[in-house]
Amino acid sequence: MPQIGEIRYGKEIGLKSHAQFIWHACVNCGKERWVLFLRGKANRLRCRHCSYREHYKNFKGKYVTNDGYVAIYVDSNSIFAPMCNSSGFVHEHRLVMARYLGRCLHSWEDVHHVNGILNDNRLDNLALLPKSVHGKLHRELQLVNK
Repeated sequence: MPQIGEIRYGKEIGLKSHAQFIWHACVNCGKERWVLFLRGKANRLRCRHCSYREHYKNFKGKYVTNDGYVAIYVDSNSIFAPMCNSSGFVHEHRLVMARYLGRCLHSWEDVHHVNGILNDNRLDNLALLPKSVHGKLHRELQLVNK
């Protein structure tokens, strides 16, 4: 295991880069990792997780994900916090269904958008299905649409 402050070239640590890297500890969590060494210092002081968390710590809203779902920030004290990802966000359609049921959704439960519009999260447009049934439904819909 390398020691904090140890500097090596990328090729020596299994990377394709010819640049230098330093073994560095995150200033927030202490996680040790290789960091690009530029101009005599570590390029990033925080690991990706802490950096992301620092960037969004005051964000209490919602955004649209790359795949078209709406994600909402849920406070860590909420009863729905176990449904969140590591950044504290949960897909809105899952949260709407969980609030309606009054409990967190299980990992084997999927929420289906009946009309196919991913950002239409009205309760009457959502259906709770087991993952296996939901996947089968989408495969059938793809066959019908071809």
